[in-house]
Amino acid sequence: MVQEGNGKISLEVSMKFRIGLGLIIAAFLVVGCEQVTEPGQDQLFYRGIPVSEGAAPWVLGGNQLGRVNSGAVELDTETQGTVVYGTEDESEVYQASGGEVLPVGTWVDDAAGDTYSADVLKKTVLTFEESATVEIYNPINTFYLDANGEWIEVANDCTVITTSIKTGPSGSCKISSPIKFSIGGDGGDQG
Repeated sequence: MVQEGNGKISLEVSMKFRIGLGLIIAAFLVVGCEQVTEPGQDQLFYRGIPVSEGAAPWVLGGNQLGRVNSGAVELDTETQGTVVYGTEDESEVYQASGGEVLPVGTWVDDAAGDTYSADVLKKTVLTFEESATVEIYNPINTFYLDANGEWIEVANDCTVITTSIKTGPSGSCKISSPIKFSIGGDGGDQG
């Protein structure tokens, strides 16, 4: 059937055009759907969130002393592949490669629940997610919160059970723990 008038468009051509256009769109959808990738077996997840490889855009690091002075915790230079970190106000989780210097307002954990280590810099408060057994090494002007809510100064390498550790204005230490901790600033006026 032919439609008469200015356009002289055949109904058959119009239908073939619509069918052809539909097939092209369907082909694009099929190709597009095939390119969606499922998370691989190597994808690391932390509490259901996929972990991003590579440093966070806000992470302090490198050998820039000015930037290190702005940090609160420095992760060990050699970490197992399951140490993760992030900020308190976002859902993005990053995989540590080692040596990252993390500022106040961030957290650290191990996705596999293994023990990890970090250097705690001056005027820093670590708050553990739950009561934690923490190994403390090389403490200088370092304190832990005991079961009675009292801050106890740490003079030698030791293992403590605590929910919080802090360093004073001249403080530092190295810690090892399997429990997530949040990083806060201003360890107080002790020291």
